[in-house]
Amino acid sequence: MNDVELISLILLSKLHQDVYYISIMLKPEIETLIEIALDLNLSLSSKDRYKRLLRTVRKVIPCDAASLLLKKGEMFVPLASHGMRDEALTRSYALHDHPRLNIIASASRPVRFPSNSELPDPFDGLIATE
Repeated sequence: MNDVELISLILLSKLHQDVYYISIMLKPEIETLIEIALDLNLSLSSKDRYKRLLRTVRKVIPCDAASLLLKKGEMFVPLASHGMRDEALTRSYALHDHPRLNIIASASRPVRFPSNSELPDPFDGLIATE
């Protein structure tokens, strides 16, 4: 995966009506890091590895829906998701079409958008519980 520029994790929480976009996780629990390290050493397909990574991160950051995205050029491509419709995994997300994703791709720190943000949500209508 030499062409990997950035992997972003997107967590959506209906409980708090906030949307958290995280490009970099800072100081996660050591137990979670160990679990991730062990998973990376298992003989798993990339698809299974991404799902396990997402599941492990969700233990630290509870959410209703999450998506692991790979930045390829000016696009985000889904690698795994939880709590989202299948359609969310079949799409590519062009940064120029999605201002929130463009902000995330440009950020060097975690980005949080308030629930009343006027920027369109790229995952609107793609949450499985909607």
